[in-house]
Amino acid sequence: YLPKVPDSIDWRTKGVVGPVKNQGSCVSAWAFAVAEVVKIRHAIKTGIFLPDLSPQQLVDCDTSNVGCGWGGLAHSAFQYVQRYGLMSWHDYPYVDEKQPCAYNASKVVTKINGIGVLHNEYYMRDEVGLRGPIVASLNMANLNYYRSGIFDYPNCGSNPTQFLIIVGYGKENGLDYWILKNSWGPAWGEHGYLRISRNRGTCGINFLVSFPKD
Repeated sequence: YLPKVPDSIDWRTKGVVGPVKNQGSCVSAWAFAVAEVVKIRHAIKTGIFLPDLSPQQLVDCDTSNVGCGWGGLAHSAFQYVQRYGLMSWHDYPYVDEKQPCAYNASKVVTKINGIGVLHNEYYMRDEVGLRGPIVASLNMANLNYYRSGIFDYPNCGSNPTQFLIIVGYGKENGLDYWILKNSWGPAWGEHGYLRISRNRGTCGINFLVSFPKD
């Protein structure tokens, strides 16, 4: 018996997605996305809400990534979380620049058991619909000035420039779309969110997808 995947879902309506944050000038979207998805998935699975987790810890301490410079990869950051765990934002606050690692194992709030990776948008829908938000990357070259609506431009590149959280999906006027949470503050896009066409590989959305796995 396989559970039915919902035709549409928006995890924001279920109270598990926090306010939109702003990464500032540091290229740290990968760290913001990973820290929040770990928290969201924990809430969905256990019903327990952890405090906000620390993207700064990932920027400073995840040596497989390069801090603020050229950014990092979400998959590598999840590997770090699996090994070392994450401290809270309160204990390790965000400062918008890379600093010496101040990891304190005694203050770790949570770890993850494993990491899932997907490249197919139909499987991505199943994962989001049944288990919760996932991290994806986009080429944002054409999206800096996005305001609203479903972005559906076929030639927007696939080279990832930003990591975002897929928090849901749906269909409007016959067009399938994803709902993504960005970390450029609430003034960008649809109150900090983006809708983009689904099942078309738009802007490389299926290129680098990862999530915590039990």
